[in-house]
Amino acid sequence: MKAYNPKKGKLIRAALSGIAMALTTATVQATTYYVNSAAGNDSNSGTAPNAAWQSLTKVDSSAFQPGDSVLLADGSNWYGQQLVINSSGTVSAPITFSNYGSGADPTIWGSIPLGSSSFQGVGGASGTYFISSAALQATWSTYSKAAAAGAPATAVFLNHDFLKSAALDAGATDPVSYVESNSGSWYYDAGSAEPGLYVNAGQAVGSLAIGALTATVVGGGANPYASGVVFTNGQSNLVLQNLSVRESAAYNSGYGISVFGGSNVQLLNSSVSGAGKHAFAAIDTTGFVGRGLNASYLMPDQGYGGATAYVAYSDFNSSNDTSQWVNDVATNLNGSYPAFYTHSVPSASDPTPISSVLVKNMQISANGMAAAISGIVAGAGKLTVQGGNITNGGVVTYGNTTVDGVTLTGPSAQIQANGSGNIIQNNLVTGAAPNWEAGNNGAIVDNGTGNIIRFNTVVVDPAAGLLAPAIGLGSATTGTQIYGNVLSAPGTLFFVEGNGTATPNVQALSNLFSSSGGTGKLEIVYWQPGLSGPVATSVPTSITTGNLSGQPDFSDTSSGNYSLLPGSVAAYAFDPSTSQYVMYDIYGNIRPITGDSIGAIQTVPEPAAAAFLAGISVFVFRRRFS
Repeated sequence: MKAYNPKKGKLIRAALSGIAMALTTATVQATTYYVNSAAGNDSNSGTAPNAAWQSLTKVDSSAFQPGDSVLLADGSNWYGQQLVINSSGTVSAPITFSNYGSGADPTIWGSIPLGSSSFQGVGGASGTYFISSAALQATWSTYSKAAAAGAPATAVFLNHDFLKSAALDAGATDPVSYVESNSGSWYYDAGSAEPGLYVNAGQAVGSLAIGALTATVVGGGANPYASGVVFTNGQSNLVLQNLSVRESAAYNSGYGISVFGGSNVQLLNSSVSGAGKHAFAAIDTTGFVGRGLNASYLMPDQGYGGATAYVAYSDFNSSNDTSQWVNDVATNLNGSYPAFYTHSVPSASDPTPISSVLVKNMQISANGMAAAISGIVAGAGKLTVQGGNITNGGVVTYGNTTVDGVTLTGPSAQIQANGSGNIIQNNLVTGAAPNWEAGNNGAIVDNGTGNIIRFNTVVVDPAAGLLAPAIGLGSATTGTQIYGNVLSAPGTLFFVEGNGTATPNVQALSNLFSSSGGTGKLEIVYWQPGLSGPVATSVPTSITTGNLSGQPDFSDTSSGNYSLLPGSVAAYAFDPSTSQYVMYDIYGNIRPITGDSIGAIQTVPEPAAAAFLAGISVFVFRRRFS
């Protein structure tokens, strides 16, 4: 053993003391800055509420240190400005952008208010008015307190409702004439001798109050990622919270809050309304957390996929990115847009730009589209959709995705599994009215191979008819495992594309089939385009074991309670992957060892079973930690 060296020990203690002092100094040196749009001044120090800065331009041009905070005054509004973050924190000392005071969250507008004095009437066109580019730029400067170099409007709002863009309307071959003829429309003419904005407000502009008309001027440009009204600009170790962004819309651009590059950014309790391509975006970034976000009202006429409330995207400039989206909300999407979309662009040297994406407890009010949540994660990447509610929309997967414990309701409720390695489990799908003939639709559709569909409760609208399957198989060779499901549909268990002669390559174990108006038989129904009608056959015994036919005895369907009553026949499902009967249901409740054990929602275990399970838990706890 080496002898103790007192000199060395003293040096170590001194070094540790120096580190502690440095950490203490770093903590002391952290500064809080205040910004107030109404009562601030950019010549102030910014370090006290009564010495606040005024503009976001001042924030954008300032350098901040790890641990600093930049607080925006509640009730403040900034028009035609961006919050561009140009400093990084550290993991232990992130830079925070938040709020102070009381009232509404600080709001950053990508738009500027337009007053009637800025407009001139267009002769012969009732209700149509024109504002020149020069006048638009001058108006922008009065709000942003900064020079505006070129200000084409990218969206126009009347009382914060989108006006229709003549440029995006397929029939608008002469956009200016279109605006003159159509109330509630607009067009920015950049190519004329006097460029400017045409608006048909449907009323005399002089009767409009200031701010009734607003035009988005932030956004567009060659780099859509940089178009976010809030833009992190490749910085890391940030916390952004309690921020509000409004009217950032631009075609194929105009993000609300854009987290681009960098790592470890937390975006919390913030809202975006009136965005263009995406309300919230995590682009080429890792360690991202978006929690408690609210997105609504996206730019119309962009086409399917042209806009989403949330997006997680990475290309070959990034590798193994991760993001988590927890307790977020998407409402009034204003078109057939997905609420959440993740995708990536891999390369030979970077096969997995995205490593994992978690979407947990998202609340979505959709607009009748199949893909309220859609995910393409390349390579070994993993998408997990866990919990949450989707009204009148669906989940579409493209491989290596787990959809677990989601409640989907309404006519367009659907889960569609493409690719392989998907697990669809513990989901409640009710009210679905799919039509297989019109597009190979089912409440749950398997268009891939080697997927697992288990422990779901599916209730199809009985009026949908025989061509509305609870589970639809895109081919007879899927290799799917289907077990432990409670399926209520008009006479259909599985619906297969085929000629009615091939036995499907699936395993169907311990499912309860409940006819909601059909034959009540366990059937496979084959469909092939060109046939006169569907071909129904009994389920071959070679692919099925332990399937049941009967009523599941739901607790109270009128109130949306699809848990099982005690004594239901939906019992004792066997999981062949674990050789066990015990799993968890949609709410995370353990499936009872005795009693009901299939479908998405369980009954409360009998007292004896509950005591037995509690005894197991106590035993395991004591064993592990004694």
